[in-house]
Amino acid sequence: MSKPDDAPAPGGEVSFTVHDEDDGSSGHFAVKRGSRLADAVTAAYATLERTPREGDRLRGEGADPIAPDANDTVAAYLGRGGVTVWLLAGPTGGARG
Repeated sequence: MSKPDDAPAPGGEVSFTVHDEDDGSSGHFAVKRGSRLADAVTAAYATLERTPREGDRLRGEGADPIAPDANDTVAAYLGRGGVTVWLLAGPTGGARG
């Protein structure tokens, strides 16, 4: 499980890894710490070249599900123990969360 590095500058970027558990693909993306978590979710889907589908499950590796419409900032998510490795699965595949 990856934890954020030692608090980069407030306006700095945070790097994430996202794994598509349905097809095995992975990718990396970065967002500013002050961005909304919903923007990071959008970046995760774009990184995997995948369109959100009803029933998709997105969660942090070893952590709770991530709400696609989350209004928290990335910094707040990380401050609550959020992780930088995410797992994405459709309604019939991959991760169980």
